[in-house]
Amino acid sequence: MERGLRNILFGCAQVVSGSVALFTVLSVFASLFLLGELLVHFKVFYLLGAAASAGAFALGRRWRWLVFAAVLVAIHLPGVVVWYLPAPDTPAGLVESNLRIVTANLLKSNLKHDLFLEFIADADPDIIFIQEIDDAWAVSLRALEEAYPYSELLPSPGDFGIALFSRIPLDPVEIVYYTDSVLPWVHAGLTVNGRHLSVLSYHTWPPVSRERLETRDGDLDFLAKYVADAEDLVLVAGDFNVTPWSPSYKKMIRASGLKNARRGFGVKPTWAAIPSPIALLPLDHVLLSPEIAVKSLRVGPRIGSDHRPLIVDLAVPPPSP
Repeated sequence: MERGLRNILFGCAQVVSGSVALFTVLSVFASLFLLGELLVHFKVFYLLGAAASAGAFALGRRWRWLVFAAVLVAIHLPGVVVWYLPAPDTPAGLVESNLRIVTANLLKSNLKHDLFLEFIADADPDIIFIQEIDDAWAVSLRALEEAYPYSELLPSPGDFGIALFSRIPLDPVEIVYYTDSVLPWVHAGLTVNGRHLSVLSYHTWPPVSRERLETRDGDLDFLAKYVADAEDLVLVAGDFNVTPWSPSYKKMIRASGLKNARRGFGVKPTWAAIPSPIALLPLDHVLLSPEIAVKSLRVGPRIGSDHRPLIVDLAVPPPSP
């Protein structure tokens, strides 16, 4: 009986490790075809699968298979562990937190508007970046105007309505469109600790087809160019529909010079395609100029959406003397 269970365990571990190996090879070609792009986002699961398989092979003393699984672990471990390593120090690291932001994709079909409003009252952010609102959501969000008198809302009957709410005066406010996309972003200026910030509420296409993938990547390229020449500090938050392991994301980060607020706080997944007690993928991001320090980052509660919000505390440095 014990031998039979070991054989079943060994067989399962073979299937899991073999699948991880196949998906790993396919994801190498993420920049070439859609399937590779879709598979590249599951690095955490590949790591867990490889590690579990390695444990099973070790218990069964299947040494060659153990080496195979260990190689898979070595491939995926660095891309996950890096998000838990402390971020490089910045001058703003000596500054107390002076800006709290929330970014949330609300899901247009989500009828639990009160959940989000209660969450905002509890989180008490200074700026709220909101994606996926329609006219019904726009009506409900008007309840925020007393606490957040500075705002810009662009509801849409589709999935790409967008909004920005702030306690801090916004000047100027403009709507930005990537030339090959119909999706709007909200761009605004504001001042924190004597420094002027350019902030963007951002949302782009999910890569559900080759055409949408190319448009999303064009959005990311345009975003990088848009912020790379900014004279102000930059803060971009929203639903990027991409994880940090995608070649398109890495290209955008290199070109823009921005950093991800997640660094040092973990992977922090925010999205699940189906109702789930846990999120699966980190699709929502807060990107910012390297001079801005991140004091804390956490995932908010479920608000009826397929995304969970991010709550981030930042320290904006004062002007140089």
